[in-house]
Amino acid sequence: MRPPDQNEAARRALCLGALVMRSKFESIVISSTPQMIAVHEELATQLNIWLADAGLIASQSTREKPLISRALGSWSRQELIDAAWRANSLGVILWALSQFDELPPWDRQFTPQETIRTLNLFAPIGPFMEKSILRPEAEIEKMRSLAALWHWRADVRRRQDESHDPQEKESLAAEARQAAAAAFGRGELPELIGGDFPVFGKAYGDISADEFNEANSIAVERHYALNWLCGYAADWDVVPTDS
Repeated sequence: MRPPDQNEAARRALCLGALVMRSKFESIVISSTPQMIAVHEELATQLNIWLADAGLIASQSTREKPLISRALGSWSRQELIDAAWRANSLGVILWALSQFDELPPWDRQFTPQETIRTLNLFAPIGPFMEKSILRPEAEIEKMRSLAALWHWRADVRRRQDESHDPQEKESLAAEARQAAAAAFGRGELPELIGGDFPVFGKAYGDISADEFNEANSIAVERHYALNWLCGYAADWDVVPTDS
């Protein structure tokens, strides 16, 4: 499969931006006044009109189309969480389109605000399409490999947590330290902490369960977007992220 071209990547960013925007509307109406709900119902309607007027309907994924079209307030809690996390995939695609100079550290999420602001939703898409310059394939592939490495470290941590065998736990920790040393030698890690991947100012193996969940989700979202950018799947809804 070929990687998406610049136009396809820019349109994917706009569709993801619409999804993230709609997730913000959903979160707002959960505890809003009737007046605020009415305002955001109108915004949700206008978002769908904008998608149609901008010719983006065909670029939405199979899962996105019905989700964004549904009545405001009808999303499940999991749908809301999943869509909000897509801000991190969106941030990666915006980076690939040269909208951001660099990605945040691997323990910091993209916020919905910083990604949506870049897109200027509800406005004509021409200016955004024109200023989107896709980075060279080699640069995107290098970042994809790094995302896969961080995703792998998360999987190793999960296996450590699930294991009841002290010998297996130590073997996995040694494997992680070896990979961290190699990555540091290649300049892919800014430092080592306790010989391990540095995250939240700690060694990866020492972070809390909540910190692990966040670091893992960041790595998964970035890996997902970068695999799509590198042509691992044409269908946005089914991008593989084997680590």
